[in-house]
Amino acid sequence: MKKLKKLLVVDDRGRITLPQKLRKKADTFSVKENEDGSIILFPQASVSIKDAKLVQNLKISISQAKNGEIEDLPEDWTL
Repeated sequence: MKKLKKLLVVDDRGRITLPQKLRKKADTFSVKENEDGSIILFPQASVSIKDAKLVQNLKISISQAKNGEIEDLPEDWTL
């Protein structure tokens, strides 16, 4: 893990500003708080509800295929 060389200060509204090079094109982060009070930020990608539903359906389809529950693709699927 790289050491941070810059001190980040919390402003009066409870915010910090991450330097651009730490954001690496992410604008959303999930946060994990460790027992010692330290925090870890994980870059996240936001997707539309439609795309999230597609991913969910793909995971279900993959699971069904692995379990031998799918014999044929639906007729409306084009390859």
